[in-house]
Amino acid sequence: MNNTRSVIPTNSGGWVVDHTGGPDRSPIIRQGMLDELLRGGLVLPPPDKSPDGLIVMLCGKAGTGKSTLALQLAANVTFAAGQPKRHFFSLEQDGDELRSIYRRLVTNQCRQKWELVRAVESGATIEQVAAEYLTVLGVDPADPKLKKTAIEMLEDDGDISEKEKDENGETVLPCPNLIEFAGEVAAEDHLREDPLARAHGFVDGIMKGAEGKKRAERPIVFLDGLSILSLEKRGQLELADLIRKLRQCCLLAVIAYEPSRGIEESIDHQVDLVIELEEKHVKIPIDYVLHELHFKKSRYQEAALGWHQYKIRGCGLEIYPSVHFQVHSHLYMASQWTESLQAVRPKPNPETGGSEEKDGADGQPRTGKSARNQPFGAAADPNEILTEWGWSVIEQVLGGVKLGDSIALLGPRGTFKTTLTRDFLFRSRSHTEPEHGPSPEDACSPEAGQSMNFQTAQHGLLVSVIDNKYTLRVHEKCPLGRRPEDCCPGFAACCGHVFVFYQRPGAIAPPEFLHYLKTRLQVANPPIRRLAFWDLTQLEYRFPLLANDPMFVPALLDLFKVKLAPPALPQGETPAPDRRVKSVFMGAANARLSGMIAAVADNVLFCWRDRLKRGSTDKGEKTKLIDRIWKETEETEERSDYLMIYVDRTSVGFSEEKKNLFAFPVLRGARLFVPRGSWMLGNYAINSEQTRLFEQAEGQILHVTKMQGFSGTVAEGDTAAEHAGTQAGGVQPTPLPNPESPAA
Repeated sequence: MNNTRSVIPTNSGGWVVDHTGGPDRSPIIRQGMLDELLRGGLVLPPPDKSPDGLIVMLCGKAGTGKSTLALQLAANVTFAAGQPKRHFFSLEQDGDELRSIYRRLVTNQCRQKWELVRAVESGATIEQVAAEYLTVLGVDPADPKLKKTAIEMLEDDGDISEKEKDENGETVLPCPNLIEFAGEVAAEDHLREDPLARAHGFVDGIMKGAEGKKRAERPIVFLDGLSILSLEKRGQLELADLIRKLRQCCLLAVIAYEPSRGIEESIDHQVDLVIELEEKHVKIPIDYVLHELHFKKSRYQEAALGWHQYKIRGCGLEIYPSVHFQVHSHLYMASQWTESLQAVRPKPNPETGGSEEKDGADGQPRTGKSARNQPFGAAADPNEILTEWGWSVIEQVLGGVKLGDSIALLGPRGTFKTTLTRDFLFRSRSHTEPEHGPSPEDACSPEAGQSMNFQTAQHGLLVSVIDNKYTLRVHEKCPLGRRPEDCCPGFAACCGHVFVFYQRPGAIAPPEFLHYLKTRLQVANPPIRRLAFWDLTQLEYRFPLLANDPMFVPALLDLFKVKLAPPALPQGETPAPDRRVKSVFMGAANARLSGMIAAVADNVLFCWRDRLKRGSTDKGEKTKLIDRIWKETEETEERSDYLMIYVDRTSVGFSEEKKNLFAFPVLRGARLFVPRGSWMLGNYAINSEQTRLFEQAEGQILHVTKMQGFSGTVAEGDTAAEHAGTQAGGVQPTPLPNPESPAA
């Protein structure tokens, strides 16, 4: 294939016009899914080898969407040299029926496009979106006489006399000028004796109009309903002659037929591209029907192998590439060969001179001390910041998480998995923030409210399969417990950077789910950096098709490791930003999918609840930590409930100084006590400065304060006796100001 090939983008299911509202924003969807599967679009025969047009066959049984896809292509096909005329000829349906279907496709595509634009962009109007869609169909939206120009085009064609009128009686454009029907075809009986003769007459008329024209000036022809043709030898020979004529007089010809009629073998070898559509009935794990297509034959161009799912909707066929294609579409064979010849070693970091593999949680060089780096048995310096603001508890335990890393957080019910994942989403810092990040008080100060917005923190996405409502919105809290109605100037900086992506339960297949999630990640600006998946246990009950596919979980993890750049960028355009995502998946440790995620995730954490008691005969690290806890905090028997976190695997790696078992006290009311440093089994460190208290029910982070004569910390509102136990005097805690009071 030479470099001067001619390509016809199909844009099936996608859009051509950049409607993102600004020159500094990347387009939402540059090409349709069919373009992506065809590596850019339909490729015409090389002009130095053949001046003929391209012949495409759409084959499939009744009800698989052949005619719908043909009409969709008629609406969306564009050509770099201009908009050639298009002719649609059907041997099975009359013109009025096809025009009605076409108008419905156009209307629903406009609506679908507007809904997505409204969800992602701001400032656009429905008139602007409609004008852009008309641009795709060849009408210039810059012309102030848009309607008049379109009506004049219809009158010039002379093929369609009926015009639609709106509520005010004004003539509107239903966009049928792009599909021409011969007047006699709509009036005649489409089941008359010799339909092949009618087809020949239709093509002969096109050939007469195409005489003396270059290939780029020839029309695009759609021929539907070949399944009613005769199967006799004479009929097959005439059909071959019909295809030969189409090749000579058309830029592109799309033919739809039903292979069960017996003409499949006589046609396939005469065409250039064969797209087979099939209805597949699955019975395991549930009884359901899937529609899939694949490229049975591809001449002059590459095409993605395998079966690709599609659904017939009001806007036409929505195509979801196979899981294999979505995982590997960003890769090229040449680059894979080059990488396979290089030694496996850490890449140098040009900024720090160190290893790229040792970067911190945000992909930047590590700046503070993580809890896992502390030696066993060492109490932290009270003035030393072990946990940076912007580092979640999960990141503290792991010692940092790189972009693209995945985390499996597994454990039974009641082990604060939801609390920890929510903390992972909300507590994020920007690369441009100070070394230790702003404190919660600074983040919510009036000065910060004027200078900070939701873009200052890394954007997070909650992928929820638990229920059909925006779960996370109920738990939005800033570090001081303030809400939007409190007129907190910095609230957006705390909570405005987390979004929700959810699916209702149903028979959703992996290609469709991955396609929608991948699109959501591609359109995010700023890019999504953190993602939480709620949760693996629910997949088997709510989404059986997802849980039954062994490739779904590995493909999902791999999706977050790539940059997700568009498959093809115009010359001179700036490459897409790095869209790797730090992800955490939570689920029950005994679930089937949890075992799968534990085998492939970069980091694996197991959680459980334990009661640590004094006087144990075990002289190991656990006993040493228990004795240390009682010595430092004088805990009582009533305070012996702890959340245990075991690091089974980490991408940072273990060493003799780094331990992998952590303990967090659980306070009354199922609240998790998280010190500034961490309680750790085998890696004990504590810092009473700015300790926080998590409430599982409300998802709220409250301040705690230090007690006089007490080496631990207490929560505001609790009595000293509840925390100090037998400590003499029961010293009362120093109260913090109420964040909601006028004085605060």
